[in-house]
Amino acid sequence: MLRNIVAVLVLVTLVAGAVVWWSSSPGVTSRRELDQARARWAEREPTKYSFVISSCSGMCIACPWRITVLDGEPVAVERAGGDRGCGAPPTVEQASTIDTLLDTADQERARLFGHTWVAYDAHWGIPVRFEDTCTDADCGSGTSIYDFRVLAE
Repeated sequence: MLRNIVAVLVLVTLVAGAVVWWSSSPGVTSRRELDQARARWAEREPTKYSFVISSCSGMCIACPWRITVLDGEPVAVERAGGDRGCGAPPTVEQASTIDTLLDTADQERARLFGHTWVAYDAHWGIPVRFEDTCTDADCGSGTSIYDFRVLAE
């Protein structure tokens, strides 16, 4: 009888430990943060806004682009500083919106055992930083989203 009780307690402890580990794992935590960010964005999304996005992979120069969005569609992309070596900006059709960045965060979140970290703005819910890390110092990448502006129509 005592052996059965001990076996049940061990099993319950293992299951409880697995549940605690799973609920605090990066993928699950990221889902909660993403859901909260989407709710904040849905509540406050302006009709017209702009933001700067800058991405870098390994050792590279910063190439920031200001994207302007009207009614959920990109309408303009322009250089927002950076080096002239950045090349041509993305086309309006290729440009991100906050909704597409939240979708990207969801895709990255699905990589439960990946190394992507996403930070969200506490007021707007917009992703402000995507960061991929790796063991080689020159292979990480990051995207920053900053200078978010609500624009008059």
